[in-house]
Amino acid sequence: MFERDGVEAGGSADRAVVPPSCHPDKDGEALLATLESVVALLAEASVRSRGAATWAPGVRARVLRVLDHVPGLVATLRSPVLVAQRDSAAAVGGERAFLDTRARLTGTSRFHAAREVGTAQALAELDQVREAVSRNVMPVGHADVLARTMHDARETVAAVLRAGPTQSQVVELARGTEVREFARSLAALVASHDHDQLEDARSAARRARFLHVTHHPDGTFLKGRLDPVSGEILARALDATGHREDDERTREQARADALAALAQHALRSDVRPAPGGEEPGPGAHGDGSGPDARGGGHGPTTRDGETVRGTASAPVAQVSLLVPAATWDEVRRRLAHRAGPGGRATGPDADGSATGTAPPQSVLPDVPVPAATTEDGTVLSRSELAAALCDCAMTRVVMDARGLPLDVGRTRRMFTPAQRTAVVTRDRMCAWNGCAVVPRFCEVHHMRWWHRDGGRSDLENAVLLCSHHHHHVHEQDLTVDRRTHPPGEGPAGEVGPSAGLAPPARYEFCERSGEPVNAPASRDDRART
Repeated sequence: MFERDGVEAGGSADRAVVPPSCHPDKDGEALLATLESVVALLAEASVRSRGAATWAPGVRARVLRVLDHVPGLVATLRSPVLVAQRDSAAAVGGERAFLDTRARLTGTSRFHAAREVGTAQALAELDQVREAVSRNVMPVGHADVLARTMHDARETVAAVLRAGPTQSQVVELARGTEVREFARSLAALVASHDHDQLEDARSAARRARFLHVTHHPDGTFLKGRLDPVSGEILARALDATGHREDDERTREQARADALAALAQHALRSDVRPAPGGEEPGPGAHGDGSGPDARGGGHGPTTRDGETVRGTASAPVAQVSLLVPAATWDEVRRRLAHRAGPGGRATGPDADGSATGTAPPQSVLPDVPVPAATTEDGTVLSRSELAAALCDCAMTRVVMDARGLPLDVGRTRRMFTPAQRTAVVTRDRMCAWNGCAVVPRFCEVHHMRWWHRDGGRSDLENAVLLCSHHHHHVHEQDLTVDRRTHPPGEGPAGEVGPSAGLAPPARYEFCERSGEPVNAPASRDDRART
């Protein structure tokens, strides 16, 4: 259908061009008649396309190639008409009314209509770009980017973009690239001709930066803006945590977990000068690396009344949890119930003392008690309280009915820096099978809970988990079992003379009934993959 009137569907450079006649109105009317017939043919073709499922794949591919040319042909055909109509309206002061009418007829906004006119103006001025769009070498979306760039550029830069050699360069930049890559390349090209404008734009973006953090009972809300460089740094930092979209969480949820992991990592990193005024050396980042984590390097550091070795220890943040006495009793009762027959009511309290045991109940009635909160009033769920008790520097404050403290626990449940280094060496990453969060964004979990099961802070009871799966283990009350390595693989942490570093430890996560929830793949499964 596109071969009529000397116009070839492929859009080749040697296709017939009908010169304008001496009667412009008749030319317009002839073009209008041609377009109306083309629209009628397209309507007929759209009916035929409903049977595309029965066509041969090669036929469908050729049809798509022809259709891919249509947007560019329409854009180049429309551009001189649209610009002329805009100029005619502007001559009588009706440009704004023209844009409003255009937006209403196309079902878009006036902003979109102005962008459409801007693209038409660029195509009317740039011969090589217009030809590239008509031949589908440059997609229409790329032409939109070019038009906005010309609109925002200074006149000296716009003149450079109109030059023939620069047009050729722009067309080559667009060839075979997606629109974001083209936009970056075009911005680099413009910046090479106008460094001052780039500097002004970056300064403006820097001045416009902000971050609002609003706390509500149902969550914390973030709203902000960063300059492009800071935004790239943040994006790379979020990616570096290893949190990714998976079957358990969306991309947005994974990014939220990544941001929380960055915050936790910052709180773990003790950057205060060590005794003697020396700055922390490499590895003082909470990931268990560096000489400090091995007991060497800087001398002992005092934190919260305790002496720890080096600077790469667990979180330095001090969080006070305000727990009403009735709530603490209810939490211990529920923990004892979930622990199963013979389970401990609580493990050692924060000060190291042990409490007795309480037999679990078959049916546990729900007793309404006040919720535990942080000192700023943030309400904690039971699983959040359990996760916080596991690997956060924290003081538990039990309050009486008058709000006075009855019992203040001390932070003695933390793993030492040397222990964390050993756990990192053994586990290498989050121990949840299939998770690849790196150690510096992970927490050390007590496999037998500190406050419920009396679990000790030793290597046999430690496992590395990212914040997402750490919370999941507590929320689902999962047991954790370290699996021995198959024959020939060696124990975790053992270094052989020829095999190199042994594989990381593997773990199985189960419900209290013993049903596996997450388990490592067997050797046969790994061989098949």
